[in-house]
Amino acid sequence: MFDEVPEPLVIADLDGRILLVNPAANRVFGYSGDDLVGQGAGLLFDPALGFDRSGHPLKALIGTGGDAASVRALNFVRKSGDVFPGQLTIASIRAPHG
Repeated sequence: MFDEVPEPLVIADLDGRILLVNPAANRVFGYSGDDLVGQGAGLLFDPALGFDRSGHPLKALIGTGGDAASVRALNFVRKSGDVFPGQLTIASIRAPHG
């Protein structure tokens, strides 16, 4: 089901490290296969936003909203360097152990 979602989905841990992407994310951002897995999610954001490419400052976007989803309009960047507008939705996914 994850692979069939037409919108780009990127799952990252609290340190901003990408754990999983769907084919739509690879298509939109211009990457292939598992190229993004293990990279910092900051790699996907417009450099003008000032995020560390490692993804670590993404914690500031996550905030302390608990389990509530957060939606923000931001600029993203493709592998080619092209910047494009998009929408970021952040939601917590908790493992059974917390």
